[in-house]
Amino acid sequence: MKKSILIFFLLSIIAVSAVNTPHPVIFELLDEDGINYPATEDVTFTAHIVNRPSEVLTASSDDCYYPYTFDGQESRKFIHIQCGSFFTQWSIGEYLYLEASNSVVTKGNSIQLTNDNFQVFEGTGLMADGVLPVTLSSFTATYLADQPVLQWVTQSEQSNQGWNVYRNMENDQSSSMQVNAELVSGAGTTSDVTEYVFTDEYEIEFGSTYYYWLESISMNGQVESYGPVSLMIPEDGGNTSPE
Repeated sequence: MKKSILIFFLLSIIAVSAVNTPHPVIFELLDEDGINYPATEDVTFTAHIVNRPSEVLTASSDDCYYPYTFDGQESRKFIHIQCGSFFTQWSIGEYLYLEASNSVVTKGNSIQLTNDNFQVFEGTGLMADGVLPVTLSSFTATYLADQPVLQWVTQSEQSNQGWNVYRNMENDQSSSMQVNAELVSGAGTTSDVTEYVFTDEYEIEFGSTYYYWLESISMNGQVESYGPVSLMIPEDGGNTSPE
């Protein structure tokens, strides 16, 4: 059976206002040929503000539906999302995540809500089910200036919202503690090399070995873990890692 693939072309019409106002966003939804549109009865979708997945908009929500068309482009079909239908407030700079299906395959994408009057998003940042959001090329830990310092490099990222960092005194991530107070911002979607540096400011014990893990979180909440790397703290609290 021929696998169907959705292609999103995203356009958003954004009200110039800061918080919780009507804010229509439209997503053009095409089948794999990039020409035809899924049948209305086959399309389902959900949308939520990233980091607040409990409140979800669907086709049954106020002013949210498919297909949407506008004058001069009657042959094109869009999903219409009304962010003003969210009960909780949203703010400029937050991300809206849309997941849509043509009954065969489901695809998701995120866009950042801004105060631009009109935005155009080509179908670049799509992430298929099962595709990891990050290609990690290196992950190291060193002891510098009396503190553990983690460095990692990615070759590419897809819809990567950010990172959490965990550590433990044994090689067991399930009982590890999170050492970042806030999410370390990711690069979103990029094919460029990205370098990260993070300093663990929690108390350490001299002469002990620590294990560290990275956790990447995509815009749709997909989580992937990397590691561990281990770091031995010098007995005398010296400023460099032992060989």
